[in-house]
Amino acid sequence: MEGPGCHPLHSGFQSACGCASNADCASGETCDAVKKLCTVGGTPVDCLCSADPNPTCASEPGRTCVEGACARRCNYDVATADTVCGYGQVCTPDGACAPQGGAQFAEQVIWGLKNPEAPAHAIATYGMSEIELIAALNAGIHVGLEVKLFKKPKKFTLWDWRRSWDIGSVEKAKFQPGLEATYQWDSTSLGQVTNYQPEQVKRYATVTSETADFLAWCKDELPLYAEDPLPPTTEDVTGGVQEVLSFGFDLGEQVSTMENLCIEGRPMMEWLQDKDALAEKFVTGTCTYVGLVSGLRGNLSFPCQDAHINLLKHWGCLDAEGSAVANQLRVGAFSGAVVNTPTPTFDLTALLYDTSNGLEASNLVHPSALAEAWLAEVEACFDDHSEDTVPCSCLDDTDCTTGPGQTCVSGTCQGPEDDIIQCSVVKNAGVTVERCCGDGVQQASELCDDGNAQSGDGCSSSCLLETKGACCQSQGCTDLGTGGISSSASCREAGGYFVSGYSCAQIDACGAEPIGSCTEPDGACHTPTYEAQCDAVSGVFVVGGHCENEPERLTLQPGSAGVDATITSLSSGVGTNNGNSPNLTAGLWTSGGTKYANRGLFRFDLSPIPAGSTIERARLSLYADPAARLYGQGTSNGLGPGHSTLGGSNAFLLQRVTSAWQENTVTWANQPTTTALHEVLLPRSTSDGQDYERVDVTELVRDMLSAPSSNHGFLMRLQDEVVKHREVSFTSSDYAVDVRRPKLEVVFRRP
Repeated sequence: MEGPGCHPLHSGFQSACGCASNADCASGETCDAVKKLCTVGGTPVDCLCSADPNPTCASEPGRTCVEGACARRCNYDVATADTVCGYGQVCTPDGACAPQGGAQFAEQVIWGLKNPEAPAHAIATYGMSEIELIAALNAGIHVGLEVKLFKKPKKFTLWDWRRSWDIGSVEKAKFQPGLEATYQWDSTSLGQVTNYQPEQVKRYATVTSETADFLAWCKDELPLYAEDPLPPTTEDVTGGVQEVLSFGFDLGEQVSTMENLCIEGRPMMEWLQDKDALAEKFVTGTCTYVGLVSGLRGNLSFPCQDAHINLLKHWGCLDAEGSAVANQLRVGAFSGAVVNTPTPTFDLTALLYDTSNGLEASNLVHPSALAEAWLAEVEACFDDHSEDTVPCSCLDDTDCTTGPGQTCVSGTCQGPEDDIIQCSVVKNAGVTVERCCGDGVQQASELCDDGNAQSGDGCSSSCLLETKGACCQSQGCTDLGTGGISSSASCREAGGYFVSGYSCAQIDACGAEPIGSCTEPDGACHTPTYEAQCDAVSGVFVVGGHCENEPERLTLQPGSAGVDATITSLSSGVGTNNGNSPNLTAGLWTSGGTKYANRGLFRFDLSPIPAGSTIERARLSLYADPAARLYGQGTSNGLGPGHSTLGGSNAFLLQRVTSAWQENTVTWANQPTTTALHEVLLPRSTSDGQDYERVDVTELVRDMLSAPSSNHGFLMRLQDEVVKHREVSFTSSDYAVDVRRPKLEVVFRRP
């Protein structure tokens, strides 16, 4: 959960006090390189804000409280905002470091759970991150060696199938529904959003959006769906644990089968279950010691079953001249067991009755008090070396798959924080994993094999029949050739993933268990719930049911029928109507040395919303006209078009109009009245073409709908109408490009 390399879409959230070096900590703090936490005097910094009504940080002034987390302070500058806070963080305009992409710090999540302002939400999918996939496969297929010395087991990895097969090349979505988690709301402007772990959220939509856009949209959307689900049953929890325990091997088996993997010409799972083949390769086969060598003690390669003896020898634990006790035995009771390699060592086969029974006094051919003292020295040597590892060697990134984000650098595997990845000191050549598909020999796991690994010729690259296929979606499965699914591409466009060579009847893990509402005997309603959960409380389950009216959405972005106008105090235009202008503006400028002000008026038709409806949310979007030259740009002055902050901040207000006005008659002289109640202040522009999107005008719209005659629209004016040479220029409903016209989005529930 902590450290600069921890991303929320991996397995947790960054800590605001996580660090890789002192540069990641606030002034006066140092980084504990082991715990990867910022400390003061050796004590980790308290990264949670106080629980006071006005929360603060104990580590101020170097840190400041931001939504529950004690974030580092920073000096905001547009040019350095992405780098000044270090890896994975940005400096916000408020002068505090924050995670990239609009994500939260772990402390903000904790704070939100402890101090909820609204019902909490949780999103769960079957999606697995890279680290979870690797963990599952680690538990799944692994050939190892376990030796026992001094009643202590020691395990070594002899062969890891991941290092023989590139997991990254596997189409993971085939094997677990949900590895590709799709979030889809029909009305969102972001289109379909598909989450491919472990990278950040990626979009495949008709509009261009950023991760931050999706996160902001989620934060805005989730409060509309405050639910009260039933808790999971005991069976849900225990069943989930059992599924996780068996998932690793099952997934590995599916990968090997569906990818048609072979070892020595046989299906991989069949070969791995052949005890004779395993013994020949990993028991009587050859293992090699690749750890540190301090002397010449014989061959570094040996039968795997003798690894324990050879490890003690190469670690120096059996050196006949390694200690005073060993020297006495060398010239005494153990003299017949000395082997010069050329370093003199003791041969355990001559000292023990049975080398498979371990190094114990009862197993010594020449037991004595001195021999037992020697055993104690050998055991201490074993303890010193039992955790020895070596840097994992590699040729390319596909050799570095023991954890997420690993790469091959100069022949050595490195982690995402440039840490060196460690491997076992005992190696076996292992076996080569190859694809059976494409060799022209049809295995039982293949539905076809035409001698190549190409798709498009009737037999796919996975040796599956291309005339059969299934499209898995969250709502269920659709067979190829039905329901508008004509190809894998059309399946993807529909938000699903395509399984070639199988029909829906052959897939048992597609879609999702139906959810709905559950009404308990006392009338309490819960949603979302599963039927089994509802049965557990003797409730009534309704598939797709809800406990209250679903929110509805109204999007208004009118064209020429829209109602808007700009009014001006310019002496020559006080009585002039500008209802047909393609622009809306608010500003303070000069003409002939005399100041004048411009204001904008606009109104949306809210009649489709029934009286008495609950307004959940209202968002206004105003789009800049970067080509607008409403203040003499390029003619009477040398300024560029669009917004201007020449005289200072062009922050502006949105106010509710309280009296009637008409688009084609309104002027500065007869302008309507307004109220400052619930007015919205918009900050100064950061560029001459800045759009102001999804501005929260919920309270203003609620006031407009409080009575049928209350909707007279909005007035836009500068916050300060004293200082000259400042303005904002937007498009109006008469603008030529329809998607750039003013837009109001209202979410409401019917009465």
